Amino acid sequence: GERPSSRPLRARKTSDRPLDVEPVLRELRRALRNAIAARKTDEAVQRCTEIFELDPADAEAFALLETHYRKTSDHVRLRELLLASAEASGVPIEDRKQRLREVAALSESKLKDIEGAIEVWRSVVALDPDDVDAAISLKRLLQRTERWDEYVLVLEREALAAQDPDEKTALLSQIAAVHRDKRNDPSEAAEALRQLLSLRPSAATRDELCELLLTMEG
Repeated sequence: GERPSSRPLRARKTSDRPLDVEPVLRELRRALRNAIAARKTDEAVQRCTEIFELDPADAEAFALLETHYRKTSDHVRLRELLLASAEASGVPIEDRKQRLREVAALSESKLKDIEGAIEVWRSVVALDPDDVDAAISLKRLLQRTERWDEYVLVLEREALAAQDPDEKTALLSQIAAVHRDKRNDPSEAAEALRQLLSLRPSAATRDELCELLLTMEG
């Protein structure tokens, strides 16, 4: 027969939950304790799944499911668990970010789901725009998948936020190169070079801009 944990793990929306959820949760927790005492792993996993779907903030259900999925190398359900937990209300932002980071790592390294990893890194960057590691990971995967439009938008956001002149200079140089070499957009490349010139004038940048403008005219 079908294993108890075979269906996708999803935290229920508040509107889908029983009106008075506490009696249901109490009964499920009692059944979970009995299953653990009887060493009935499949039943314990099923009870934990039911508890988690009703209350994704339940630390015990989360911990038991996480341990089980790691032990059985069930990367698909571990990712579902971490993602559902990260999306639950009331989870501290650092815990949310840590779980999303692991979802991204699982997606890329274990499940070979680059699209999924990119989506999750986007979420981490949206949660915390100052998370340098998340931004680096997102940019790496955007480069790998040659998503130059989004990649250059990330660079432009970073350049806008950069306070250090050296950092801003390096970012503007990268932006100009991506527009010119990857996106074939000399107009945007020229704009980045103009910003670079105003920030840090140099003969090399001026020559590069002139060459680009001549190309555009030609």
